[in-house]
Amino acid sequence: MPLLETQDLLVSYGPKQILNGVSMGVEAGKVTTIVGHNGAGKSTLIKGVYGIARVTGGSVTFDGHDITNHAPYDNIKDGIGYLAQGGQVFADLPVEDNLKLGGYALPNDVVPERLEQAYQMFPILDRRRRSDADTLSGGERQMLAIAMTLMLKPKLMLMDEPSGALAGPILEQISGIIRRLVEEAGIGILLVEQNVELGIRVADNVHVIEAGKVIFSGTPDDLSDPEARRRLLGLA
Repeated sequence: MPLLETQDLLVSYGPKQILNGVSMGVEAGKVTTIVGHNGAGKSTLIKGVYGIARVTGGSVTFDGHDITNHAPYDNIKDGIGYLAQGGQVFADLPVEDNLKLGGYALPNDVVPERLEQAYQMFPILDRRRRSDADTLSGGERQMLAIAMTLMLKPKLMLMDEPSGALAGPILEQISGIIRRLVEEAGIGILLVEQNVELGIRVADNVHVIEAGKVIFSGTPDDLSDPEARRRLLGLA
């Protein structure tokens, strides 16, 4: 059984239908990547799963339980982490205070251990622990946002375009972090990416969404054929 599963998911914003019956799953210890053109419904899928966008039809199941339209706070308690677009952090607070806020629900005696785990995974944050978050580079802020999400040790992470406006070596670091999370921590990841090449490269499974519907489900190898990439994604 998948860790996360959606069945015939419908999500609307007012009168506009965004998702038109999306069925997909995420397994523990694997990355499921959602790709597609702008406006296809990728981010809406994650928001519907997390409870930010209201599901108007179909269902969301997590860890064997129906969580359709559960509030984000309840989803966090159940073990779902959400990484929003843009590496959202508390800019005026030091790195370590940001991490502590990420672990707001932890018992006090657990916090030091989780901080050390965060610093081991992200050594740059250890070196910058007393620096305000607004002094970090874009890549460092994204790492801080990921580390904050990990403080509660989620079973599932929803990642909405973690590559953001990043480029160059930092993209490789983000790719490596995503693979470490699934391979070392066993976390299931639902990844939405506008950077198609990165999204496919780190994936175990890929879904292509167009106009709110899944038009392809398979593995990265299935998208290695240039004709398939051109037909589904407009890529050479």
